[in-house]
Amino acid sequence: MALSEAEALFPLTEEPDFVVNLGTGVQRQNTEELYTPGLRSLFGNNWISRFVHGSLETMAGDKDWKALVSSGRPKSSGKYHRLDIEFEGPESRLDAVSDMASLQSQALGDPLLSPVLDNIAACAIASQFYFKPDTRPRYMGGQYVGSGWIKCKLRHGEPAFVVLLSRLCAAGARLLIGNRNAPDPHDRCIAEIGDRSNFDETRNFCASVTFGVKGSFSVFLQEGSNAARHISGSPFSVEKLVRAEGLEAYFGRADHRKRDWAHDDCAIPQAKRRRGA
Repeated sequence: MALSEAEALFPLTEEPDFVVNLGTGVQRQNTEELYTPGLRSLFGNNWISRFVHGSLETMAGDKDWKALVSSGRPKSSGKYHRLDIEFEGPESRLDAVSDMASLQSQALGDPLLSPVLDNIAACAIASQFYFKPDTRPRYMGGQYVGSGWIKCKLRHGEPAFVVLLSRLCAAGARLLIGNRNAPDPHDRCIAEIGDRSNFDETRNFCASVTFGVKGSFSVFLQEGSNAARHISGSPFSVEKLVRAEGLEAYFGRADHRKRDWAHDDCAIPQAKRRRGA
């Protein structure tokens, strides 16, 4: 439901920067206790208790999460995360305020959550960077050629900006560009985070980049030898990127109609032109 709403609000975005699904915890079950053979009493291990247990499992969201992951909807790897824990013993009541400290301790001490939290943090850091084209990409030699800027949402003077850049510079972080949804060893490095030339006169991060891609491309942030993560909005579609940035609304024409690409020396191929009604 949340992903459908995001698609409706941001139709030009290929997919979310990252998704975090939060579970409320579930009691570790013993199958032998659930299905004890023999005569079942009216209020024991009967259809009523199994119905209640099944209803609680549905509310937990784990089945919906598995259905989402297996549906093929997640296009890019490493963007979808689920956080949940298992309880030893019965679950706490929703109004059991006195159990909050114990629940917090269990969540903080669960070793299975640590790698998931690290992945979420890496995605959140990468999403602080975004790509902004400065010209309309031209179709040349079987690919789209263009240029633009990779900027940071955090600005100079903000405490978080200093912390972020210090961490990335110490890790030798770099920005990569590729034609796939998943990072690849052949992805090309387009900027080093610690390079002084990637900062403008106001000391904000602003790396100038050029690209040549075949319709879609991805930009990744990689910290040292860690897994590369998509920056905000990645992967990009050239067509949707042009529409989102309004690069076809040429200033000076009252009707803001598209240029007649048939008279352009770098025309988009006929199959790529949008036909009118």
